[in-house]
Amino acid sequence: MSLITLDIPSSVESAKITNKIMAGSPVTPDSRFQKDKAGYKREYQNALTADANKKAAESVRVDNGRPRTEWDASIGMPITAETFMRRLLQLNSSFWFERANADKEKIGIYRICEPDLNYPEGKVFICGFHDGVMPEFFLEEKEEDRVMAIGGQTEVHYGGCKRILRQGYRTILQRLVRAGMINLAAAEAIFGPPSYDSAHWALLTGKRATI
Repeated sequence: MSLITLDIPSSVESAKITNKIMAGSPVTPDSRFQKDKAGYKREYQNALTADANKKAAESVRVDNGRPRTEWDASIGMPITAETFMRRLLQLNSSFWFERANADKEKIGIYRICEPDLNYPEGKVFICGFHDGVMPEFFLEEKEEDRVMAIGGQTEVHYGGCKRILRQGYRTILQRLVRAGMINLAAAEAIFGPPSYDSAHWALLTGKRATI
């Protein structure tokens, strides 16, 4: 996680505190401080905007040319939720599935554990998915880009991922593999290789180093 800070040089701060006029400067220390502070604030805001735009672009970046905001591109090789749960149990018999109380269209994946103070019901929530037909890859909705006029300047704020419309079963498999809850080779044996050359799946399997 990147950290962006507003950093005004100490020379500007000290000149203001000591009321010392900088050599060759026609302005007072206080005036120079205010002008420089405004400039550094602009740089700071520009850095924030650039960082936000970068993260937004990452959240909706295409997967090896495949848009993640289009149903036809996400559907891949679909399966039903029942098939997905049955295959997951073949990979790990400690999984437990439970329909969400707040949204009957969603099913939660839990891991059965020994009851304790943290998990008195003896189950740990992992993630959820939609019932019915599951696309192979997740489908997301993108926020609209926004153009804002600030201080006489125009700033473009690119829209990132607004929400996940449908969880793709391949995405859930990736999460479970990384968490050490299922074996990658076994998952590929049961679910088969991706129907599309997914960069995310290739990264998981070590076939590429970056997305």
